[in-house]
Amino acid sequence: MRATVPGTPPQGGLALAPAAVEAQAADLLADQRRALTTVRDLDDLQRWRDAIVARSAADDGRYGCVLGSLTTHLSDRDESARAVLGDAFNRWRDLLASSLRQLQATGRLDAQADVQRLAVAIVAALQGGYILAQASRDAQPLADALDMALARVRAYACTPPLSPSA
Repeated sequence: MRATVPGTPPQGGLALAPAAVEAQAADLLADQRRALTTVRDLDDLQRWRDAIVARSAADDGRYGCVLGSLTTHLSDRDESARAVLGDAFNRWRDLLASSLRQLQATGRLDAQADVQRLAVAIVAALQGGYILAQASRDAQPLADALDMALARVRAYACTPPLSPSA
């Protein structure tokens, strides 16, 4: 019998992981796309945050993000799954960046704001907040992390121009 090194998967044990990971990512990103494509102002972004925190609070912070959990379990064990996860996080970042670009286009966010970096910060806050919520069985760390990330976005907020009919 061949010995295995602790922390390494058995041979062939994760062969289906990339397809399963992509299916999980597709579901999550479809939900996020629906939520983030409706962002027209900072209040909408706050409602997106509130919905995430409410879902976590309803379960006492027990369940984190499926992508974060999969990353923890697979990224050091399966390069194909890690690549799929990396791509999924990039797509999530891009959804957030697109929402922030929409805010720039409507004059609600300063044109100088680096929306890619802000989107990365939001995803990082979200993932770290989920982990802390799971560990503490309390959604408050998730709320706090997202509040701090969105405060950074609000630092670039602009008063939108008045419409011609006003």
